[in-house]
Amino acid sequence: MKERRAGLGEAVRIFLLLALLLFGGMALGQWLAGRAAPGSILADLIGFLTFPLCLGIGMTLWYQIAFAVVWTRLLRALVRAARGTGDRERAFREAVVAELRDLPREAPPGTWVFVPVSLGISLVAGALVGLAPAAESFIMPVILFGTYGLAYGVLLRWLAVTGRLPIPEDA
Repeated sequence: MKERRAGLGEAVRIFLLLALLLFGGMALGQWLAGRAAPGSILADLIGFLTFPLCLGIGMTLWYQIAFAVVWTRLLRALVRAARGTGDRERAFREAVVAELRDLPREAPPGTWVFVPVSLGISLVAGALVGLAPAAESFIMPVILFGTYGLAYGVLLRWLAVTGRLPIPEDA
């Protein structure tokens, strides 16, 4: 029973963290859009979508990179075991251990992807907001969105590296 409660507590923690990242990102984007282009509906929409896109695309790419890295290493282990002589099962186990030994314990590989994805999406969003008719300048929204996008990407990467973002089997 205690194990189930711990699992439920972990699920609630992950849900609350993802909700905070999603809705906090929406609020942050709208706040930035309101500062850069006051009264612009287009800027509000772009700001509303910017950081949730960073989260969604970043997590998707992270999962894809982790999947590719792990499967590539498992295939290499299979090839190494097939080339070996003697007990194939033991050779495969040893090859798998050798291939997967250096993977991080807390999070799958590929967490670095959050930073360039968030920065790229935010810079594009800032440029689009800067082109809105209500924008006071073009460069200021790019700088604002780029700075906050970089910080958001670093935060997402830190959460992933420390094991706070859900890995695919936890999601």
